[in-house]
Amino acid sequence: MKRTLISETKTQIGEKVFLKTWLHTSRILGKLAFLIVRDRSGVIQIVIEEKEEIDKVKNLQAGSVLYITGIASEGESKEMPVEIKAEEIKVEVEVTGRLPVDITKEEMNADLDTTLDYRPLILRHPKQQAIFRVQAGVLAAFGNSMRNQGFTEFRNPVLIGSPSESGATVFKVNYFDGDAFMAQSPQIYKQIMVGVFERAFTISPVFRAEKHNTSRHIMELTQMDGEMGFIETYDEVLEVVEQVVRDMLLYLEQNNQNDLSLWKAEMPKLPQGKFPKLKVKEALKIIEERTGKSSQREELDLDPEDAEESLSFDLECRGLEWLSGTHRIHKYELLLERLRKQGLKEEHYEHYLQAFKYGMPSEGGFSLGLERITKQILQLENVREATLFPSDLKRIAGAKRQHAVISGGKAISEAIRKKLDSLSIEYNFLEHEPTPTSEDAARVRGISMNEGAKALILKMKKSGKNVMAVIPGDKKSDMKKIAEIVGEAVEFENPEVIKEKYGIEIGGVPPFGGLLGLRVLVDEGVGKNEKVAFNCGERTCSIIMKSEDFLEAVDGEVGSFCKND
Repeated sequence: MKRTLISETKTQIGEKVFLKTWLHTSRILGKLAFLIVRDRSGVIQIVIEEKEEIDKVKNLQAGSVLYITGIASEGESKEMPVEIKAEEIKVEVEVTGRLPVDITKEEMNADLDTTLDYRPLILRHPKQQAIFRVQAGVLAAFGNSMRNQGFTEFRNPVLIGSPSESGATVFKVNYFDGDAFMAQSPQIYKQIMVGVFERAFTISPVFRAEKHNTSRHIMELTQMDGEMGFIETYDEVLEVVEQVVRDMLLYLEQNNQNDLSLWKAEMPKLPQGKFPKLKVKEALKIIEERTGKSSQREELDLDPEDAEESLSFDLECRGLEWLSGTHRIHKYELLLERLRKQGLKEEHYEHYLQAFKYGMPSEGGFSLGLERITKQILQLENVREATLFPSDLKRIAGAKRQHAVISGGKAISEAIRKKLDSLSIEYNFLEHEPTPTSEDAARVRGISMNEGAKALILKMKKSGKNVMAVIPGDKKSDMKKIAEIVGEAVEFENPEVIKEKYGIEIGGVPPFGGLLGLRVLVDEGVGKNEKVAFNCGERTCSIIMKSEDFLEAVDGEVGSFCKND
């Protein structure tokens, strides 16, 4: 029988249909069962009355793959106007283990680290799917708009022989017997393609080896770039930019209303005419008038072709830069002069220079950041939420960076400080008398007990694996809550085993369990004070730092893991 998509069932009321789906949720009520299943087109309720069919699904968990034959009927809810009365169910893929994260609730309420740790599963949640359907809409609309404005798409390389931009930090990789670089921008190649197509665009991953640890920065991002020739001023580039932005937002309004509504997203309001423009000096003057901060700046990125003003522009929306662009230098001799001033070798840019030596018209271009645009449209808190598999200081392609497991108090202490330094996090390192208890540690550090982070190494009773729980110094761990998270009962690990396995004494255990190869559960109370203190691998040293920085650096899953007072 031919497959029917869920979205097609509304036109087949009273008819037999055949669905291929994933199980989302189930309710087994004795002689009656209700399933919510999904496919690429939506979700639908399945009603099962036959005991034989109920027995097939009663022990299944979310993610099981089900082939369902049944009769399409009118549903009783507005959200699901159609339901299927099941006649036969085939369990194609059986999932009986509980997922480590619950993707069946309307709101997941998971912290960012958890959503990234379980990315392949989290992405199955309807709101997560909506993020990337919106992002796919942005990509489709960008390409359509550029083609409609006479641009030709091309693919640019991301592995290159010389850095594509000056100034920015670059990733260097081994390339046989030499070096290569990950492209920071497709700029060189889109300028070359102006000499070929006159108007060219590309969508490309780019890489920035800059140690930013903010909600706005990632190491690998997607740029949507355009470049055009025969321009008189960059106002012509701005006309293209404005049309692209209008086309993108209109596309989303027409094609992604369901996705936008899941996030209660309000689209940015665009002016009827031209976008408002403000020069940097004017903006700084307004800031000075409103805040009292001086508008004087040492450098405003001036272009050598204009002694007063830059020939570049940014597009700001909802407080964040969406786009930057500029009117380029197109004359060969001026370009050579610029390269030499920046200390770049001409032989490294031979192909690039060819395009200008043999005829390049006045040209300019722009670059849009895909993830930032997605973030701002949906008003997400962190750009990583709008990145499928983000790379940053802690992750590569979404997965946590794998570090060698460290053993021994001194080595762990050095590794913690090295990690905090790499993240540009400020902290105080203290050396003091031995502190075997939380009370001793609080006294020596001159802080209250609840400002301490107590790291406990626990043992899972069934598997024998270790897990770390980090709780405030004045609290006791709730083993039942921890067991619910890890999926089995836990108990305190033997101090002698901890000493043998990790080279650490009780009282010196640091909360950075990731360095020990452990899963880390951090009680939410640890972050409620302004600062937090903890033993740094040995009983004779501690670190005091801001709680928000601690939560960022420790790579833990935040939740409630303490007993109530």
